[in-house]
Amino acid sequence: MTKSSWHFDNPHRGLTIHREIFIKYCKDFRKSIDYLQTRNDIDKERLGYLGYSQGGGDGGVLLAIETRIKTAVLVVCGITTRLEILPETDRVYFLPHIHQPVLMLNSFFDWNYPYDISQKPFFDLLGTPPEHKKLILYKESGHQIPWNSVVKETLNWYDQYLGKVNHLKVTRD
Repeated sequence: MTKSSWHFDNPHRGLTIHREIFIKYCKDFRKSIDYLQTRNDIDKERLGYLGYSQGGGDGGVLLAIETRIKTAVLVVCGITTRLEILPETDRVYFLPHIHQPVLMLNSFFDWNYPYDISQKPFFDLLGTPPEHKKLILYKESGHQIPWNSVVKETLNWYDQYLGKVNHLKVTRD
């Protein structure tokens, strides 16, 4: 087999490579949470996840495998619309196993994640009880939404599910 013909002999090689990379990505995410659990300056019971675009969509897997995350905000995300994807990395199979509160901030006119075939099914498949999941749709943009709104909605969501932040006073000696 020559280097230039490897993909013709195994058309699923790219999907297999994607799966292996995604598994490593998930392991790294879990190791990051393990590290945060060792820190005295981190409240281990109040960990939130914020994912944007690919990170928002990947939250559809990461929240299912990592229950130490107590709530999440997923921004401009949905089910992948790629035709070929292996079940091991398909968000569809993980979404029903998510039970944390989830806020989704999406644009109705997102070309990466169309509302009817991507965003709505993602939201509907979440295993989160209906009273603890919320979808806010913006109609004035595509795959971006106003950042000020993202910040405001995220902070409000975290305040509701993680509690208000105790601001420490910094003093100079």
